[in-house]
Amino acid sequence: MKRFYKIIILLLLSSCFFGKKYEHPKVADCKPQEGGQQWQRFQEIFDNNFVMGVSDYFNREVDMESASEQSFELIRVDFPWKRVEPVLDQAFNQLTVEKFKKDRDYWINLYLQGRDWSHFSKKLLWAKNHQLKVIALLGHGYRYYVPYRDGKAASPDLLGQDNYLARQLLFISAFLRYFSHDESIKMVQIENELNVARLTTLWGWRSPIGMDGFKKSKWSDVNFQTKLIGELSQAVKRENPKLLVTHNFAADVHDKIQNKVGQAGLRQSIERWREYLDVIGIDSYPNYYNANENGMEKVKKILEVTLKASCQKPVMILETNYPSGPVELGFSREKQTEYLKQIKVLSQESGLAGLLIYGAFDGRHRTPVVKKITNKDRRSILKLGKRFDRGQFFLLLSWLVFNQKYAQGELIDVLQLVESYWALESEP
Repeated sequence: MKRFYKIIILLLLSSCFFGKKYEHPKVADCKPQEGGQQWQRFQEIFDNNFVMGVSDYFNREVDMESASEQSFELIRVDFPWKRVEPVLDQAFNQLTVEKFKKDRDYWINLYLQGRDWSHFSKKLLWAKNHQLKVIALLGHGYRYYVPYRDGKAASPDLLGQDNYLARQLLFISAFLRYFSHDESIKMVQIENELNVARLTTLWGWRSPIGMDGFKKSKWSDVNFQTKLIGELSQAVKRENPKLLVTHNFAADVHDKIQNKVGQAGLRQSIERWREYLDVIGIDSYPNYYNANENGMEKVKKILEVTLKASCQKPVMILETNYPSGPVELGFSREKQTEYLKQIKVLSQESGLAGLLIYGAFDGRHRTPVVKKITNKDRRSILKLGKRFDRGQFFLLLSWLVFNQKYAQGELIDVLQLVESYWALESEP
């Protein structure tokens, strides 16, 4: 009887998921000459055709010191909106995009009053002291990075699309105005992995979380996503035209999965948003689920798609890595070393502008995650990885329904254990 109910639940869920499929609109024509112009700007800013860097979650001084010691020259730094505005400021409850644009200086000056920017200043000082150029990550919409109201994270659902966008424009503009004289910032990444925004509500990264977010959140509105990218890009250009603008596209989610849930695939997403970007950024973790699979073949295919869609603009890998453990799943420091050597060669041979290693913090400072790997864990992670890579959406969905308790408990612990080994314990 329990199995019967699960089948009913699966059918109901699939009826929600297999709704209107994604339809790709007409996009702006590719203008290769613009790509050449952005390459020229990139070379002028970085004095090179290829740069190596780190994309670190923690951004502690020890991480920047470690990056500098290993001859990296670039670091992506998170500057969360939440840090200067932990609780949503009621003074901006009625702010709209139109009001903000009409009297931009008034709103920015109002926002700057009484805010504590010292945490951001400290990060930028660390980067400067260790001779690291900065990609500033701004406008990040994950619920860990935004202010809260009554226990709920700021989102287009909580605030409405217009007020949410106006507040993000205000924060980004105020940040760039406050740090207008800081010469370490060379590029701004606007938002993060917005092309998989709908899925990230299901994973709990965006609010509303879980099934509520996945079924009806405004994050699934592709037109809103496009407007968000376009407006944030214009805000950066208005405050500081010298800065390069990029976005980090999540590249590992299969197009079949994306299109099935009404979202754009990788190529489609890049084509929609490339006109707002100077540099096309992607992330890829090809060995997230399988330690022994040839990750380079996956990355090669991703790069082929990205380069074709980029309209000859500079392309960078903004996040990638291979975990150095746990050994129970077949990961090792030696394999990490080999992966990093290969991804560097592949990036250069493919004509990329740069490569950033994610989680490149000092492994000695890792917080251990206690989890014993079982045979069930090994079987599950391999099965899910194969289905994910092949775009087998219905098989993924059915497994999650029939293994809901395990998926929300032990499996998450396994993935967190893998993520705890992103530390760069070998030199690329």
